[in-house]
Amino acid sequence: MSKRRRWKKARPPSLDKQISYLMDDVCVGLGFCSLPRGYWQSVARAEPLSARLFAHDVLLAEGMAPDQEEAGRSAIEARFRRHFGDALDLGSVNE
Repeated sequence: MSKRRRWKKARPPSLDKQISYLMDDVCVGLGFCSLPRGYWQSVARAEPLSARLFAHDVLLAEGMAPDQEEAGRSAIEARFRRHFGDALDLGSVNE
């Protein structure tokens, strides 16, 4: 009698990996590549990071005025929401 192998349920990617996916999506998909990889550690704060704040920071890193880049801001916010919803609690990033 052969034993049936039971597959374990795949673990979701770590938060660091999910963040990397978002950064790649924003860079490759939208062409916004100036946000430094260490960005997440520098913005770790008590309150969650919103899609709007993330888009604002990306556009500032690109040298753009976030309030004047409606299309770019909307596209970046949409990518953030696709990965994390409206906000991300960064408290666990530095753990």
